[in-house]
Amino acid sequence: FKSPGTGKTSCIIECIAQILTFKPESKIFVTAQSNSACDEVGERLLQYFDISQIYRYYTPSILMRSKSEINKNLVPSSNIRNPKKSDELPTEEELKHFQIVICTLTSSSKFERANLAKHFKYIFIDECAATTEPEALISILGLGCLSREVFSNVVLIGDHKQLPPVIASEFAKNLGLSVSLMERMMETERYKPNPDYDN
Repeated sequence: FKSPGTGKTSCIIECIAQILTFKPESKIFVTAQSNSACDEVGERLLQYFDISQIYRYYTPSILMRSKSEINKNLVPSSNIRNPKKSDELPTEEELKHFQIVICTLTSSSKFERANLAKHFKYIFIDECAATTEPEALISILGLGCLSREVFSNVVLIGDHKQLPPVIASEFAKNLGLSVSLMERMMETERYKPNPDYDN
C-alpha cells in the first residue's frame, strides 16, 4: 500500500509497535530485498524498542564489502558482532529472547533451515512489489508454513504501481518473474478495487 514518501516504513514500525503492545509474546520477522531497507527498519525500531529485543542478521559476506553498508547501531545485536562466528545463526533458545528478527529476503532461507516454522507469528515483507515472487516466498513458505498449513500473518508492504522487480533475463521475464507476488495478488478478485470506490 501507499506511494513513495507517504510513510510505508513508518506504517511498518507502527504496526510492529501495536502488535507488541497488545500481544507482547509475539515474534515478528521483518524482511526486505536490500540491507539498506532492512537497516532502515531496524534503525527506526530502535527508537521504540531496546536493542536486546531486536536481532539483525547480515549475510557474512558483508564483512568483505564496504563497512559503510553496516548499521553500527544494530551490530551489537547481530551475527557480525563476532566476525569469527558471523556465519552462525543464534540457537532456537537464543532466538526466543528476541521479539523482532530482521534480515534480507535471500538470507531468510538460513532461518528456514533452522526449523523455525511456527516460531514467527508475523512476517513483514517490505518493498514487496519490487521483489520477485520466488524471493518473497522464501520467508513465507520457509517460516510461515508447515505441511501446507499457514501459521503466520503475512504483511506485504509496497506499491505495485511503482518499480517492478528488476529482471535482466528475457527468458525469466517470459516465465512471469517480472510480476511480483504483490502485483499478482492485486489482480485477483479478492483484492481488485471496488469500481464504486472514489480514488
